[in-house]
Formats: sequence, structure tokens, C-alpha cells
Amino acid sequence: MISQADVALILWNTDVIDWVSFILLQQNLKCCGIEPSAGVGNIEALIASQAPQVIMFDLAPPYIESAKMFLGVVARFPDPLYVVTSADPVLALRAAPWLSHLTIVQKPFDAEVISKVLGSHFRAQTDRRLWRRRQETCLAYSSHSPLLPLSECNLS
Repeated sequence: MISQADVALILWNTDVIDWVSFILLQQNLKCCGIEPSAGVGNIEALIASQAPQVIMFDLAPPYIESAKMFLGVVARFPDPLYVVTSADPVLALRAAPWLSHLTIVQKPFDAEVISKVLGSHFRAQTDRRLWRRRQETCLAYSSHSPLLPLSECNLS
């Protein structure tokens, strides 16, 4: 399938979606976006129709619920690379420690952070294998209790 969008933005607030899209457009990256409130079905339809290489997903309280939604998206679409955003990464990690295997960007973020984090995925494809391992570890770990510390989780 040909990628119609380079990045899918699953972010709260359409103004933020527009702003991040504008930043990435300056790097010649095409974006599509939707708010998480649109629901899993609409998020999955957007991802399926646009086949992005990277998905930026915004977590919101209650973090355990939005982490479950995120996990469902990762399970359905394992090929893209994922970047997670959160206003409070510490609380998000407490609710779902398996998120520690992914890049978490704290909000509010600036244009330079977005450019570096998302833009780097398109310049360094060799990192894809590392991200894939992190995502696989994330999925394996999440099958255990989401509150179980990583040190107590057998990932083999």
C-alpha cells in the first residue's frame, strides 16, 4: 500500500493537530489527524486509509483508559512507528509502565522537539528495528497486569 500520509496525528485539540502538521509540512512530511474523542473506529479508519509510517498518539487522563486505547491501535497497526505524548508522562507511566519502551514527549512541546522526534524517523530507517523491538516488548509487557513493574515481568 502506498503511504498517503507520512504521519498520523491522534492528538487532543484540532489546533494542535494543525500546528504539528504545519511544523512537519516544513520538513515535507504529509500529515493527517483526528482527536481521540472521535473513537477507536474512526481512528482505525483514518490509519487504514492513510497508511502512515509514524503515528503520534496523545494520552490523556485517565491514563489507563487512554493507554488501553493506544494499545488497541498498536495491536491493529503494528507496522508504523509510534510516538506518545502526554501532559504528565510520570502519571502515564504509573498507569501503564509498558509505555517506557516508547518515546514519550511531554506536553506542551515546541516546534524543535516535534521536528527532531518525528523528523528523525524519516532520516534514520535503521532505527526502525529498535522501535519494532520496543513495540513488541510493549505489547508483550502489556499482556501482564498494567501495574506490574517491568522488573517483575517475564518478557521471554
